[in-house]
Amino acid sequence: MKELKVVGGVVKEEILMYYQPNAPKTPHAKVKALTVGKPILGTYEGSFVNKFDKRNHRIKTSKGLIAVVGSAGLDKDMVQVDLGADISVMYKGTKEIKSGMYKGKKAHSYEVKASSFDANRKVEVKAALKVAAPVIDTEVDDNDPF
Repeated sequence: MKELKVVGGVVKEEILMYYQPNAPKTPHAKVKALTVGKPILGTYEGSFVNKFDKRNHRIKTSKGLIAVVGSAGLDKDMVQVDLGADISVMYKGTKEIKSGMYKGKKAHSYEVKASSFDANRKVEVKAALKVAAPVIDTEVDDNDPF
């Protein structure tokens, strides 16, 4: 039998910065917009769902632990990445959706590369969220922390 380690009571490393496709609606010291074409390199440490039901992907970089706020497309790719895999996540901007009910709308696009992954692993989504949410320009929502 392999050596077992104690579970629980482990101090988790603080996330230094959260990255998302758009700049925060109000300035926030720990939230930055992703730069199109600039990859984030590191080790994948899994994901968590925040209080707004958004998946956040933890990546250990050379500067510390960061989180990339998920989207339907990014979540679909990231769920295939194995924990501990070397990873590159690059935001590619938005692209037009070619078919379906959101045809003609724009959605965020990413390129994910990993040293180890399982292409058969699928993201679990709620029934109401089975389609990718399009990027829609809306008025500022004062209840949104970003």
